[in-house]
Amino acid sequence: MPRGLGLLLLAGSIVLVVRAVVAGDRFFMVTTAVSLLAVLGAAGSGAAFVNNGSNSASLTMGLLTAVALLGQLINLFRLSAPHHAPDQPAADPPVRPRAR
Repeated sequence: MPRGLGLLLLAGSIVLVVRAVVAGDRFFMVTTAVSLLAVLGAAGSGAAFVNNGSNSASLTMGLLTAVALLGQLINLFRLSAPHHAPDQPAADPPVRPRAR
């Protein structure tokens, strides 16, 4: 089960990098690439931990997993933020009529 989940996470990270490159957004290219590298590093550290049970491999695996999650969390917040075209000012908030 953990191997299948790890492969799914790896495949999902690769897909996100490809989609970011196709979209051409440099911010998302960087954050998804960092996240993919962190997933790969965590997988390697996990394999090292299983082989020899060292504490440093376990710590590295956990820290790299946190880096990967942080990268994806930053992407989610950036995608959910309201945005406007670079050559146009931000839209003003709607004006409510005053109560009489």
